[in-house]
Amino acid sequence: PTTGTGNPSEQDSNYAILRQMHDFAGSYARNLTWTVNEWSKEMSHLLSENARLTAELKDLKERTASVALERAVRDQHHVEDITESNRPTKILQSYTRFIDEGRMDAIDALDKEFKGQSLHNARLVCEIFEIAFKFATMAVNSTREHLPRTLVTPTSLRSVPQKKESPKEGSSNEGALEVWFRYSPKPDLETNTRDVNLRSIMDGVFAFMRKTSDSTDTTAMEQDVVTQLKKRHAEKWNLIEGKMRFLNTFIRECCKLAWQLVVQTPPMHIQYSEKKYDQSKHKLENKKSSSNKTSSIYCYLWPTLLDKMNGKVICKGIVVTADSEV
Repeated sequence: PTTGTGNPSEQDSNYAILRQMHDFAGSYARNLTWTVNEWSKEMSHLLSENARLTAELKDLKERTASVALERAVRDQHHVEDITESNRPTKILQSYTRFIDEGRMDAIDALDKEFKGQSLHNARLVCEIFEIAFKFATMAVNSTREHLPRTLVTPTSLRSVPQKKESPKEGSSNEGALEVWFRYSPKPDLETNTRDVNLRSIMDGVFAFMRKTSDSTDTTAMEQDVVTQLKKRHAEKWNLIEGKMRFLNTFIRECCKLAWQLVVQTPPMHIQYSEKKYDQSKHKLENKKSSSNKTSSIYCYLWPTLLDKMNGKVICKGIVVTADSEV
């Protein structure tokens, strides 16, 4: 039934319009609901894909970082960690500064005590560094030789404590340890699968030794240097020993610097045995020395520093030629 006085045909028209609007609204709502559901599905898929890609990216970054770190450890001749205080460039700066300052201070101190013996004093200072470097090299080579064997066959390690000659009251009778390996072949780090895994461990050990080289205890090396000096200069050791208070400081500095040089990757090496003057490797102590290519070297006042891997000269040695006015 209808109410009002309107025209029935007009009422039918209005009803039809309302019906169409209702149907349109219903259809639009259904379409909108379907669209939202599809968007929701797509969003869920995208979120899931994003999570997967994020995980893959994280894994890729970790693997890349691991490879980069391994590469940096293995090939530090080309890759240098600029955040490391004991990196090669920093050590080289310390080395050149030591030549100009620590070395000269030691020579000046000896000149005051042993007047008129400038050349001999400079040679003694150089000799101390040469001996320190020899013991530093022996120490790092011993680590490189013994550590892989210890890791591969630890049961082959043998040691015998050496008793001190006159131990103090209350102290231990055990002194240094004599160490050797029994039935232990040297590991093959190149071919044997198990031994190849040692390479990363060894790289890590040497990286640790390099990073801590400025705080390494060099007491044993210092004692070895003094013992060697005493043997070489037995005749005048009483005179030298009287100056050991200031020489001990210099010996300690030489041992510390030598250790920092030999644990670099690649290690640095010193050379002080060449007989012919070479301008690319040597510099003269004074202008009165001859720079002739045929000049022979009378003595080294400081060794030449070389890259042990390729022999490249890192820092020229200081020499006196045979035809110098000394």
